[in-house]
Amino acid sequence: MKTIQRNELRNQASHWAVACRAALTVALMGALLPQAFAQQGERDVTEVFESEPKHVEFRSAPFFGAVSELQVSYLRGKRLIPGESRSFLSKDVVVTLSNPSFSGDEWASGVFMNVCTDRRTGEENYQDVIWADLEWSGSAFESKAYEIVFDHTDSSGSRECRQELAAVVNGYWMTDPVNGTHNFEYLMRDAD
Repeated sequence: MKTIQRNELRNQASHWAVACRAALTVALMGALLPQAFAQQGERDVTEVFESEPKHVEFRSAPFFGAVSELQVSYLRGKRLIPGESRSFLSKDVVVTLSNPSFSGDEWASGVFMNVCTDRRTGEENYQDVIWADLEWSGSAFESKAYEIVFDHTDSSGSRECRQELAAVVNGYWMTDPVNGTHNFEYLMRDAD
């Protein structure tokens, strides 16, 4: 049996804290979104999205006997509400996790984090945290589709965001060989 070291416990506690914040965010959004959509429905909203999806791919340090691949796919676009706000966002955001050792009997989840910086104050915080159970598709684990705003400006201010993605399989977190943490970092706005 593997002995969990103190740093691993801290990392797990950190990920659980993120998950708890995500649950609270989802609960609050569930209460607020219907009202927001009702108000937004009364406005002239313009949305434009690119026709070709973007893909960001990561490879993990050895995991379950092989290198795992983690991919985020999405359509990038913008939303404009004249006189009120401008947002750059991604829709149909899907996380895919594959590894030749996976059989589909594993339990897999992904944690998507949108870390945003207020352009006026420079303050950074986790704006959106989504904990998603990944479903076996026959060859890989996949999430359902989400929408993420990565740049937003309105009368109250402006923020830009960077993204972090973590994945856990059977209680073991994938490790990014580049930064040595469990969070794979990237920028949706810069993906080609």
